[in-house]
Amino acid sequence: MGYKLYAWTNQHFFLYTCQIAAKMAGVECAYEQKPYGKSEDKDWNAKKAHHSYPILELEDGKMLSQTNAVCSYLLKVGGKADMLGSNAFEQATVNCWTTYVTTTVDA
Repeated sequence: MGYKLYAWTNQHFFLYTCQIAAKMAGVECAYEQKPYGKSEDKDWNAKKAHHSYPILELEDGKMLSQTNAVCSYLLKVGGKADMLGSNAFEQATVNCWTTYVTTTVDA
């Protein structure tokens, strides 16, 4: 099956961020557009549950959401965890800026 990234549009900053992280990590992620809000597809609604876009579906069917978590996961599985910081201060700095961006860019 491979990794799959879901979003309601292919033109969204947070989807781009996940796609960039996947590319940097060398992880293939297929993109699939899904409707914003509730879908007529009851199976998708059950699968999506409380997750918000972008959503990463793992090879085993587990789902992750929230841009920072998805990017962190992709970088780690792709062997690029060093991009998240190589010591406590660098990791905290990355966390500071990714949190800032995700709470202010798409207000």
